[in-house]
Amino acid sequence: MIFYALMNISRINSQVIHTANNEYPGNDLKRRHFLKKIALDLLDPHLKLRATETNVPQAVQQRMQEIADTSANNNQPLEMPGNIRKYCFECKNKK
Repeated sequence: MIFYALMNISRINSQVIHTANNEYPGNDLKRRHFLKKIALDLLDPHLKLRATETNVPQAVQQRMQEIADTSANNNQPLEMPGNIRKYCFECKNKK
C-alpha cells in the first residue's frame, strides 16, 4: 500500500513538472494519456532488448516490436549451423 502511494505521489509530481516545463497552447495532456506515455517510454528500452532475443515466441516478439515501434527487418534471427554436436565441458573428452 505504501509503495502505491509513493508511486502516485511521484506520478503527480512528474506531471506537474512536465506541465510547468511545457506550457504552450494545445498541451492539455490528460492524466491517463500522460501515464500511458510515461509507462511506454520507460518500457521502450526493455521491449527493444527482449524483441531481439531468440527464446521469445514470435507472436510476443512481433507485439513488442509494434509497441516499441521497431521494424522486424533490423532484428534478423541468427542462423544456427545444423548437425553440429555440442558437448559440455566434462563430457567432451568422454566418447
